[in-house]
Amino acid sequence: MTAASRSGELPSRPVLDPVLDAVAAILGAGICLLDAEDRVLAWNDTYLELFPEEADLLRPGLPLEETVRRFFETHLEPAERPFIDRHIAAALERHRNPPGSYARQCKDGRWLSLETRRLPDGRLLKIFTDVTSRHDGGAMKEAITAVDVGLIRYAGDGTFQTANRAASALFPALVGQFRSGSTRADHIRLLADSILAPGEAVRAERLLAMPQPDATLYEPAVLRDRDGRWLQFEERHQDDGGVLMIWQDVTARIDAKAELDGLRLRMTDAIESVHDGFVLFDAEDRLVLWNDAYRRLYGLAEGELQPGTPFRTLIEAAVERGMYAESGDLVDRMQRRLRHHRGDAPPLDMPLADGRWIRMTERPTHEGGIVGIHVDITDIKRREAAVSDSERRLAATLAEAARRTAMLDAIGYAATQIIGRSTWRAGIQELLARLGRATGTDRTYIFEVRDRPGGGLGSNYSYEWVADGVPALIDDPKMQDHPLPSDPAVLQALIDERLTGAAGLSGWNLGSELEQMELRRQGVRSNLKVPILFGGRWWGTMGFDDVRVEGRSWLPVEIDVLKSAASLIGAAIERGRIDEELRRSAADLERRVEERTAEYVRVNEQLQGTVADLRRTQAELVQAEKMASLAQLVAGVAHEINTPVGTALTAASHLEERARAFAAVVAGGQIRRSELERFVDRAGEVSRLLLSNLERAAGLIREFKQVAVDQTSAERRSFDLGDYLEGVLVSLGPNYRRTPHSVTLRCPHGIVMDSFPGAVSQVVTNLVINALAHAFPEGRAGSVTLLVAPEPERVILDFADDGVGIPPENIGRIFDPFFTTRRGTGGSGLGLHIVYNLVTASLGGQITVDSAPGQGTRFTVILPLVAPGSGNGGG
Repeated sequence: MTAASRSGELPSRPVLDPVLDAVAAILGAGICLLDAEDRVLAWNDTYLELFPEEADLLRPGLPLEETVRRFFETHLEPAERPFIDRHIAAALERHRNPPGSYARQCKDGRWLSLETRRLPDGRLLKIFTDVTSRHDGGAMKEAITAVDVGLIRYAGDGTFQTANRAASALFPALVGQFRSGSTRADHIRLLADSILAPGEAVRAERLLAMPQPDATLYEPAVLRDRDGRWLQFEERHQDDGGVLMIWQDVTARIDAKAELDGLRLRMTDAIESVHDGFVLFDAEDRLVLWNDAYRRLYGLAEGELQPGTPFRTLIEAAVERGMYAESGDLVDRMQRRLRHHRGDAPPLDMPLADGRWIRMTERPTHEGGIVGIHVDITDIKRREAAVSDSERRLAATLAEAARRTAMLDAIGYAATQIIGRSTWRAGIQELLARLGRATGTDRTYIFEVRDRPGGGLGSNYSYEWVADGVPALIDDPKMQDHPLPSDPAVLQALIDERLTGAAGLSGWNLGSELEQMELRRQGVRSNLKVPILFGGRWWGTMGFDDVRVEGRSWLPVEIDVLKSAASLIGAAIERGRIDEELRRSAADLERRVEERTAEYVRVNEQLQGTVADLRRTQAELVQAEKMASLAQLVAGVAHEINTPVGTALTAASHLEERARAFAAVVAGGQIRRSELERFVDRAGEVSRLLLSNLERAAGLIREFKQVAVDQTSAERRSFDLGDYLEGVLVSLGPNYRRTPHSVTLRCPHGIVMDSFPGAVSQVVTNLVINALAHAFPEGRAGSVTLLVAPEPERVILDFADDGVGIPPENIGRIFDPFFTTRRGTGGSGLGLHIVYNLVTASLGGQITVDSAPGQGTRFTVILPLVAPGSGNGGG
């Protein structure tokens, strides 16, 4: 077919060099020309015939990678599609480092040979030739090509001969090596270096580098590659001396095996978790699987059961050991067991020689085997025997149930009579009657524990009900005022025994000898005593006597019902005791209330007067403390003003003296210019001295006036906190400048507060004075530091000294009014109390103290920048 005749079938293309195109047509080769940047420049018609899948893709400038991707999208098997990027990378690597020529098999079975030539101008010429005829080996070759097992054949000298398409799909990186001249050693090295997983490289290289195998069949090896696949490898010796390397992707098989192993492990765990015995036999009745519960059920040692043991052998061994308790000869027992085993019969209950019963449930599996569940039903058999026995007592049981129902009805009725009514004693009597009739006893009664007049405890026969024809004991003097043991230890032991709540059952042969004698005297043939407990106390005993029935039996549930009734009686007895106490104390209480009411009125009047005096005194003391603080402020300011005023007075006196002398000179008419100039200079110096000292005095007076006004008023205004605190500390200067102590203020300027400056001044003044008075023993120098830190919407004043600290026993009392450690030496105990009230009330803030002996004291004051409400400036 000529190019002209094919022009209507294939897309138009750039024309190659005419000579090159003609040579390619003669050779039947497909040609593709790429530029230096691996972009398609031109191709011939034969190329499109070899790669028809690229017909709609090819165009000048197309990157080589696009043609490679289209080839693998067309020719890769579905199993290799997830690894297409690996194949593309291997093909591009071969392109960058071309092996010269190599062959590749397409999906349709064709073999294409590729040769590459780099032209002087950098372009790359790729020549594809259909060499299927060279690789065609007939039917055998077709079969080798069709299988999905990778086959690579080497000659006797180890040189490469051929590889099928599956091998190319498994190892795209080897495709470039599938050419004449490459060797088995080259392929092994490439596999170990870049295809198999790093952890497999050493083992793989050792395995693949073994001498060529002989005709012996070797166990295949399984290796893992870098893509996570599991590859099975083996080599076979060929008759002509060559070697066939066989590769197969067994990932799915290994994953399935791992899943099966996990499933088998989970099944084993599930079987072992079954409490009952489990056993499995195959279709030939041989032992396959069992759990430990099955082995323990029949007392077999570990290792005594072996897979593959026939079922008949197991039965023969069990019969010979005398495991079964059935009668009959050995043959009969074996035949019966075998018939049940293969008959898909209902569960078989088998007695064992040791007294146990085993229930065997066996069912066929879908594979023809037998699965068996063996359960120890000894308890079930025993319960069945007990049920059988209980059927004989069914009538008695129904009667007992009716009796219990009647007992509950009696308790319910009595509860309505006892609780919430004033006739609770009649309710107890009715309860005893109903319980007596419900239980069928002859006498019901209550012994009540009471305090004896002479001291100690005794029991009284307080309540009784008797059936018709049974003598009553309520009037028997011997039944009243029974003293309980006088020994405290014996009495406590008796009370502790009763508090356990245990009921006592007595008959002719039970109880102490004294109790037996008393029962005989009363004609009692059986007796039940239930302690009356309520609120953790023993109130007495409720008894049930039979004078006509020997050895009555009581069910635990019946005794529990009677205990509930006893608790109800205990509640009633406690209520009665309380009622009696209330009645006895009501009159006395009324009298005492009247007396105490009169006393309370008198004392209340006294207390009200005392409280008024205390409040007045406290207000006066607080005001005195404030005035004392103001007095200290006045004294300090007076001392500060004294220096500039004294200097000004001295300067004024000197100026007056110089003025009189100058006036005398003027009056004499002999004044000289030099004297005039000297007088003017001296007058100027003195005037400046006067002015500076008077201005200093005036400033001190202004600061004092502002602080004094603030401390004696409740004015609210905006002020700069730093400037204000500097003024307060200046006013307090005389209090510490004559001492070895120092007071330091660190406050940034610009902190504007809308608050009560008088309260702030008094807080700082009291804290400074308090520190100077208490923190530093005489002779010891100390320092006081006031640090101010602004925060959003609030400011923190950290007032700290390095003094002796506050003892732990005093730390919680320092803000209490009138608490001082210097009473009698000038301390009023109101300084810190005033500070606390000013901070928390007037300024709306918080104050905390942190101190330890020898560690100094730190007061932390947190104030809002805008004080809430209005202040009173007081303590």
